[in-house]
Amino acid sequence: MVRAVRKESGLTQCDAAALCNVSLPFLNGLEQGKATAQIGKVLSVCNRFGIDVRLRLPGETA
Repeated sequence: MVRAVRKESGLTQCDAAALCNVSLPFLNGLEQGKATAQIGKVLSVCNRFGIDVRLRLPGETA
């Protein structure tokens, strides 16, 4: 999702990383779906691109 929105915005990974104040390797990993414990950075990137993140508790249905 992050990659699609970034490309739709016409940004390179380098420009997007700078805009979101994260490193290029972090953004690259996020776009590739690599696991990270840095949820704050993930939420920051999503917020910057207007991506709504919703969390579900165990047992909660959509």
